[in-house]
Amino acid sequence: MKKIAAGILTLLCICLSVIPVCAAEKVQFFMEDITTKNNRIFTLSVYGQGEERLSCASFEFSYDGQIFFFREARTADENATVKVKEQDGKLSLIFLHPEGIDLSENPELFQLDFKAEQLETDSIVSFLPSDCVNADVQSFEAEGGSCTVSLFENQTAKSVTKTVKSSSGTAKENKTARTSVSKTSGGQSGGEETKPAYNAELSPEKVEASGVQKELLVVGAKDNTWVLITAGAAFMTVLLIVCAVAYRIGRGQKKPEEEKQKNKKE
Repeated sequence: MKKIAAGILTLLCICLSVIPVCAAEKVQFFMEDITTKNNRIFTLSVYGQGEERLSCASFEFSYDGQIFFFREARTADENATVKVKEQDGKLSLIFLHPEGIDLSENPELFQLDFKAEQLETDSIVSFLPSDCVNADVQSFEAEGGSCTVSLFENQTAKSVTKTVKSSSGTAKENKTARTSVSKTSGGQSGGEETKPAYNAELSPEKVEASGVQKELLVVGAKDNTWVLITAGAAFMTVLLIVCAVAYRIGRGQKKPEEEKQKNKKE
């Protein structure tokens, strides 16, 4: 009996340890990249994704405390609350929801307001979740994430640079030759006059060559046409001759047979 009872207790312990792991699915928390300006307040939103009803979770945010200064945290759901503690470029936040918020629809959980100062290049804000509990008071695993905070002026400069590069490529293709004449202060020409450079695609030699090539192509096409016509005529002539010879041979073989039949009738 003792062995049976020990075996039953062992099975119960195994089942109790496996149930929470099997019941809870992994949840993903994430933020989106944002663009801001210096001395401006910007907002980061944290979203959840997964098949759970989040009731409680802790978040640890890391960022550059010399660039970003935390201002406020607030929830997107009226039934939820957050508790925040900020120190040395790290922000600890506890999210609470008594009924549990459904994460299957990727809801916005809460928002964080920061002020940016002396932001020159892209900077990262990352976070890690822990102690996640669902509405059934079961713990589950969750993944954190990060977002990039970019300076608005840098983004504008990048877009302008891309536009200039693309337009410069088009300008090079459409560039025409110009005549530059250097003149002295007396009004007389003191430098050499540079003749306009012809476009390589429109140079006289190539234009002439292209014209000759076109003429040769036309002549070649005409020659090919005449060759085809001549060959067709010769083929038809040979075919007619063969048909005429065959007809004559056939008629020559029929005449003796007709004469024999006439002689028999007589």
